[in-house]
Amino acid sequence: MAVPNFSSILAGLATNGMTQADMARRLQIDPSTVCRVLHGEIRSPSFQTGSRILSLHAKSLGLLVHTSNRFGSK
Repeated sequence: MAVPNFSSILAGLATNGMTQADMARRLQIDPSTVCRVLHGEIRSPSFQTGSRILSLHAKSLGLLVHTSNRFGSK
């Protein structure tokens, strides 16, 4: 099973307007950890951190789809 590219996931969240401080708060991790993952210094975070990143990513995608559907239906 391939390891997700956590750096790319966090970069995508940043592209959609989420700051590193927002990510750290929502992921309940230290801001320096967010920075290190984002810059590829940590490729395989702990299981708990990785799960939280994937969950935040999924929530973010769900919000984008919901917003897109809401505005697309008008």
